[in-house]
This record gives sequence, C-alpha cells and structure tokens, in this order.
Amino acid sequence: MSYTLTQSMQAMSALRSAAGLPPESFSLEAVVGMISDEVEAARTKGLSDAEIARLVQESSGIELDGPTLAKLFVPAEARGR
Repeated sequence: MSYTLTQSMQAMSALRSAAGLPPESFSLEAVVGMISDEVEAARTKGLSDAEIARLVQESSGIELDGPTLAKLFVPAEARGR
C-alpha cells in the first residue's frame, strides 16, 4: 500500500500538533531542493523557470522568482537520480 504526499503531511502535522510542536519550516533553498524533481519535469513539459516560480508562489504563497529558482535548483545528479 502507498500513500500520497498530502496524506503523509497531514499525519505529520496532526502528530506535531498533538505533541505540542510548532509547524516545521524550511528555508527557500530546502524547499527548492525538495521540489527539484517536479521543477525538472515541468521544464521538460516546456514551462520556463518564471512560469514554474509563479505557479509555486500562487499555489503556496512561497516567494520565488525565476532567477532564484534557477540558482537554487538541485540537478538530478546531486539528488542521486
């Protein structure tokens, strides 16, 4: 059986709350590292870094622009892919 990222995040959030822990937070560099697989896939589909950054910002409120995305992007080799 497998579970979605959303389900995993919901479970983690509920457990952190029950334990009295604050929400986990990540630096912009860490976030871009976490989404680099998806960024690579979006680039393959023809989206520009500016379009990807705008999608990230609109969907999550994370402040990101194209040049920053390009700078912080983690290549597949560095991700162990």
